[in-house]
Amino acid sequence: MPKMDIKRVKDYMYWLYYQYLLITCSYVLEPWEQSMFHTVVVTVFAMVVYTAYVFIPIHILYVFIPIHILIYMLIVQGDLTTIPRER
Repeated sequence: MPKMDIKRVKDYMYWLYYQYLLITCSYVLEPWEQSMFHTVVVTVFAMVVYTAYVFIPIHILYVFIPIHILIYMLIVQGDLTTIPRER
């Protein structure tokens, strides 16, 4: 990677951080307040990501299980009157 690309990426990251400071108004806080605020933001963000990682696949699975049962009843059994049971 040429040096110019690295400099642009670095400048872009600084710009994103600056936007974050402006949007959250944390640029007006004292340094110790900023560190506490950033800690809370990172903690909440990590909890949201973890919760999404744990629970979203389960909800997606619950959406598609009835569809698979209907397809099984239509294709394999030929009707929708009987529900497949475990043997």
